[in-house]
Amino acid sequence: MMPLGIRLGIRMARSRGYGALSRFMSLSSTLGIALGVVALIVGLSAMNGFEREMEERVLALVPHATYTAPAGFRDSQAVLSALKGRPGVLAAAAALEIKGVLRHGQSFAPIAIEGIDPSAEGRVTRAGAFSSVPL
Repeated sequence: MMPLGIRLGIRMARSRGYGALSRFMSLSSTLGIALGVVALIVGLSAMNGFEREMEERVLALVPHATYTAPAGFRDSQAVLSALKGRPGVLAAAAALEIKGVLRHGQSFAPIAIEGIDPSAEGRVTRAGAFSSVPL
């Protein structure tokens, strides 16, 4: 015994009492819905892939935590040793951050430059896996 919805659908599809216009409208609306579902599935798949690539490539470069030392701080090795000794800390490296403003004519744009010791970079980021071209 077929469900009522399927039975009615088959009965309406086989009937000859409807004109060509109603068959065309039925077919075009069915194809439109199918095309919309396909577009939705493809779009969601692309966004899922983009999110995964974003996590693996871009967010892998951003540190999980930062510690900003007070002005005049000079003994970074002692702080790094203390941080590395904490439970859950896998790696730590000293970094330098410079903030500024770029100006061209009447246009201004903020800029932040971050630098890290090249010998420590391989332990704290995966940047070397993406590009070996020096800046």
